[in-house]
Amino acid sequence: MEAESGVSVAQEVATDASGTGVGDVTINGAGRMQGEIDCVSLKINGAGQADGNVRAQKIVVNGSGTFGKQVQAEEMIVNGDSSIALGAGIGALKVKGRLSIGGGLAAHEVDVRGELKVGGDIETDTLTGEGAFTAAGMINVGVMDIRVWGSSRATEIGGETIRVGAARGFGQTIMSIFGEKRLVADSIEGDEISLENTTAKVVRGVKVTIGMGCNVELVEYTESYDRAADSLVGEARKIEV
Repeated sequence: MEAESGVSVAQEVATDASGTGVGDVTINGAGRMQGEIDCVSLKINGAGQADGNVRAQKIVVNGSGTFGKQVQAEEMIVNGDSSIALGAGIGALKVKGRLSIGGGLAAHEVDVRGELKVGGDIETDTLTGEGAFTAAGMINVGVMDIRVWGSSRATEIGGETIRVGAARGFGQTIMSIFGEKRLVADSIEGDEISLENTTAKVVRGVKVTIGMGCNVELVEYTESYDRAADSLVGEARKIEV
């Protein structure tokens, strides 16, 4: 496919296409893109597959999107089901469905309204939303504010402000397909920490609030600590600084 201002891979047939330095790429129906893709915008309306690395200012998946290598984008919106085989570098990521990433994720903003699975570390300034998330590695975040509506897991979580809330109301029903509504982590460290429905071996922070439904082996805090009556904490230790 030659470079041009706009390219449409359309009609309900599988079409092979590749583009380098193109403007807008749109798949309507089912389409396959081979080779490296470097474009202004990539929009999938239906089922799209990209075999090579993808670089774009904006990616929108309405339906199903499969990316065979790495993805780099200033913005990516997933309305449906999408997968990235390797790592991803995305400025602003919005998941309104499901997204799985084989490698790590580096971002500025991540908003989850569904399910996010990452095979490596997550590094982002903000992690917000209502849904389920899994990181095979650690999560390094500035501000984390999320309601857990499904089974969520990370080995380590570190940040400035960490707020994990339990699903309430309608979300308890519609997200039941994602399993138990609980976050499980080996360690959680931050300045201000507020947790609900969380299981952790160690929680360390300046101000720590252990809300309802938590099970924590050890809490270490330097300024304040509070625990809900129904939560289990093996030991709470104030650290003098």
